[in-house]
Amino acid sequence: MCEQIKRTLLNKFENSRIVFWYDKDKQFTEDFANLELDGVKKLTIGENEFALKYRILREEPNQKFLLYKPAEKPEDAQNWLLDVLLANAEFHAEQWALTLSELGLGSEFSEITKEHEFFFKSKERKEKLKALVGKSETHKQIRMKMLFVISKAEGDINSVVESLLHEYAIGKNDMMNSITKSKLDGFLYDRMQEAYGYSSATPNVKDFIINTFERSFASDLDNTANSGTGAKIFLNQWKNDVRYAADFEKISNEVADILKIEDKVYQKDYKSLVAADYFEAIDKRIIAALIEDLRKRTINPKEVFDIITQRRTMKWYKKYENLYQALWYAAAFVEIVEKEGHFTVNSISTGIENYTNTWYKIDQYYRKFIYNLKVSGQVSGFEKLLEDIENLYSNKYLLNMNDSWQQQIDKKTVWEFDCIDRQRDFYHKYVESSKTKLCVIISDALRYEIGDELAARIRQLDRFDAKLNK
Repeated sequence: MCEQIKRTLLNKFENSRIVFWYDKDKQFTEDFANLELDGVKKLTIGENEFALKYRILREEPNQKFLLYKPAEKPEDAQNWLLDVLLANAEFHAEQWALTLSELGLGSEFSEITKEHEFFFKSKERKEKLKALVGKSETHKQIRMKMLFVISKAEGDINSVVESLLHEYAIGKNDMMNSITKSKLDGFLYDRMQEAYGYSSATPNVKDFIINTFERSFASDLDNTANSGTGAKIFLNQWKNDVRYAADFEKISNEVADILKIEDKVYQKDYKSLVAADYFEAIDKRIIAALIEDLRKRTINPKEVFDIITQRRTMKWYKKYENLYQALWYAAAFVEIVEKEGHFTVNSISTGIENYTNTWYKIDQYYRKFIYNLKVSGQVSGFEKLLEDIENLYSNKYLLNMNDSWQQQIDKKTVWEFDCIDRQRDFYHKYVESSKTKLCVIISDALRYEIGDELAARIRQLDRFDAKLNK
């Protein structure tokens, strides 16, 4: 204790020449007697106030003094040294006062050290708080910084709550226990009410989580309700922060079970869920509904594209990306097959023209549909749509086009086509006169639609140009 008293007194003397020490219960008479402070004279206040006053103000006006009175501090009207006291500093040896001194705070903050005694029992917490405390602090600001210390956060209430949610997600409760023992839980929940509108008769972290998800989800279903609440803003920021991705997903799935979200989303029109993004069950519902509507042709392809485009920014899109892509290409496939209607080849030249302008996309969309479906590893639920796409591709497109094309081929007596370049003319037409570097890709089995995609990817590199000829 003596060393702590010494450190605190030295801090006082940095800003004051005279320090008063009143010891009501005479607990520290021995500490005072043993105390040694360089450059400071110790004097005991007795019935000698006027003599002391003359000495410290007149005889030794530049000397530092520690004035100790082993009694209660007198009332102002009876204190003959009041003017000297008011112009200098007073030292309190109680633990709360020593803590305030360590933090560089005045006695007006005594209620904080007294009320939150548990917090200040930790030397590590005190040191961290001391590093955060600045000048002109308010009681609210200091308590907020105490929360920062416990939760290892900084900035604002959001960062504190994020830390508590992380702790909840990993099945721990150390931070919240320390907050409760420090009697800061009431202050925490007051701040959460201010920031997020959270209120409960028995507030706790789990209740806050359920409340915040439930209100934000309701807001998504009715985009005119509470769209600007702090709870929803916080939840969106936390959801989209990659640092907390695993926390959000784990907690979201837990809340979904508690609130029976899967049952609720299947009772809703899936189109009303397109903007909602707090539960994985939403994506499952939308994908299942799009499959069904595509099969029944009760949704036009543009609607499918719009819905999938909107979902691309959502939390679980990456997990279901291949399924969404499969649906995108299924819709594009259905659109072009039904738009073309028939696939009759009236001549070699018109057949090539139709294929290179439009029909190749049917092969491309079909391939991408099958590819994304297989890569997803989640074919279940797509069986009937897959069967529909296969029937359209094989029976309406391939069968009709191949039969019609073969009829035109059978008419040929010479294997030459005026509408396409001959291989023997390639060098003379494209290479010989070129003034730039060329890269020629030669393949004996490169489908036209794959060549189209390859050319598009090359053009996306910006450094190159690519052309696809018939």
